[in-house]
Amino acid sequence: MLTVLFLCAGIAYLGLLTGGEHRQAVAKRDPLVGFYPPDMPRYPQVHEVPAGQTTVGRAPLKMSYFSTDHEPARIGDYYAAFWRKRGFWVRSDVSHRGGAVAAVDSKHGYVYQVNMRRQGKKTLVFPSVNTSPMAALRRGEDPPVRLFKDSKVLTNTVSKTGTNRAQVVLTTNPGTLEDNRSHYRAELSRLGYVRSSRTVEQNKLPPSMRERVLVYQHKDGAEITIALSKLDKERTRVHITHVSARNTRGVGER
Repeated sequence: MLTVLFLCAGIAYLGLLTGGEHRQAVAKRDPLVGFYPPDMPRYPQVHEVPAGQTTVGRAPLKMSYFSTDHEPARIGDYYAAFWRKRGFWVRSDVSHRGGAVAAVDSKHGYVYQVNMRRQGKKTLVFPSVNTSPMAALRRGEDPPVRLFKDSKVLTNTVSKTGTNRAQVVLTTNPGTLEDNRSHYRAELSRLGYVRSSRTVEQNKLPPSMRERVLVYQHKDGAEITIALSKLDKERTRVHITHVSARNTRGVGER
């Protein structure tokens, strides 16, 4: 009980210190001005910069980052106090090694989150906001290449920064390594990709750890890397990364 009271007192104290308000931007070129909704606070006396926008499913996720010598608990308390003052539902899971604080704005349907990781004498902090969390449950963008038959998509994320775009798709399927390699080589060739000199074939590993890494490039500058690895006798894991300098959708069949 004393621990709970002490924690609540600490949160209230931080809330009084900050007044529950944003730190005002002091420079006209502050890259975070207008980046977040108004209920994402600015941690005091740090240089916070945008990390771009990522799409999880079809849910837009904006993220920024900064580092500080403050402990994760102090940082987490700051954000938790701010959001509790706004009347949001707040969940905190923080230790001396890092953790996360999340808040739900039920009125607007936003989900705010701060992830922290202690590294040496510094804490790396990654604030983020999802303005359409339910969209994460909907089907995301199509993979950049036609998948092997009976593939199960585990993750499918898209990140966009300026004109750069990266898509990462992780799948599993019941095919063999050789069948997968033949399939993806044929599909990439059909899409106009050519094999890069950076392709690596790690044939010296034991069969249980054998992996293939295929790197293919397109004349428009896009690159696809496909890593194949055998999980067990029945499953092959396929990790696909598609990087391009244009905000285009996947080039696979729809």
